[in-house]
Amino acid sequence: MSNRPLLVAAAFATLAQLLWAGNFITARALREVIDPINLNFLRWLLAALILLPLVLRDRRAIAAALRAQPLQILALSALAITGFNTLLYAGLQTATVAEAGIITGLAPILILLLARFWDGTALTGGQIAGSALAFMGALLVLSGRDVGGVSGIRGPAFLLGAATAWAAYTVAYQRFKIPLKPLSALGLFATLGSLLMLMLVPFAPTPIHQIPLSGEVIFGLAYVAIGASILALYSWNRGVSVLGPARVGVFLQLIPVFAMILGALILGETVTPLQIAGLVCVFGGVLVAQRRGRTSAVQAPAQR
Repeated sequence: MSNRPLLVAAAFATLAQLLWAGNFITARALREVIDPINLNFLRWLLAALILLPLVLRDRRAIAAALRAQPLQILALSALAITGFNTLLYAGLQTATVAEAGIITGLAPILILLLARFWDGTALTGGQIAGSALAFMGALLVLSGRDVGGVSGIRGPAFLLGAATAWAAYTVAYQRFKIPLKPLSALGLFATLGSLLMLMLVPFAPTPIHQIPLSGEVIFGLAYVAIGASILALYSWNRGVSVLGPARVGVFLQLIPVFAMILGALILGETVTPLQIAGLVCVFGGVLVAQRRGRTSAVQAPAQR
C-alpha cells in the first residue's frame, strides 16, 4: 500500500501549524498600528463574511443547533473567538513570538488537566511528570526575561490566559458535541464571536476608524482572516481525516517551533538558549503526559 496518503495528510497537518504560527508573526508585526481588540474583531468579521455562504447553506442545521444548545454555542464562541485570540494578541504586544509560541504550547497540558478535572478522574504518574516538565519549560522562558513589576509579567500572563481559554474551549467542544460540519461551526462561531467583539470595540485603545488602512494592515488582516483561519482549518481537517486525532495531535507542537523560527527570520527576534531549553521541556512534557491515556480533545473547529 502506498504511503502517499499518509505523507499528504502529514503535509497538510504541518501546513496548518505553519499558518497558525504566522498568526503570531502577523499580530506581533502589527502591534504598533492596530490594537488587539480591533485586530481580533476585524479578523473574525472578515472570516464570518467569507464563510457566510456556508452558514446560509447550512442554516437549518445551524438554527437547530442554536435552539438545542444556545448557551453552549455562545460559550464556545466566547472562549475560542473572543477570549483566546484577544488574549493572544494582547500578550504579543509585549512578549516575543518565541515566548508566545512556547507559553501557548502549554495548551495540550492544560487540555489534559481540564479534561481530567471535568471527568473527576485522577492523573497518572506520567501525566503529572509531563505536566511538571512542561511548566518548568515555561518557567525557563520567563527566567530569561525581565519580569520585574506588573508590566513585565503582563504579556506572559495574557498568553497563559490564552492557552487556558483554548484548553477550556477544546474540552468543552469535545463534551458538547455540536452537530455541525467544521466549517459551518467555524462560520457560526466567527459570527457570534464577532458580535461579542463588537461589544468590546468601544473600549479599544484606538478608535477603529483611526486605524491606518496601509498595505501592511490590509495584507495582515487578509492573512489572519483567510490563511490563519479558513485555510489552516481546512489543512488541519485534511490531516485529521487520514491520520486521526490521536496521531495528528503531536503536530500541534510544531507551532512553537515554527513561531520561534519565523520570529527570528521575519522579525529579527533573538532566540536564546533558555528559550530553546524551554521549548524542549514543553515539547517533551507534552509527549510524556500524552503517551498514555491521551485525551481525545485535540481537534476543534476554531483555530489559532
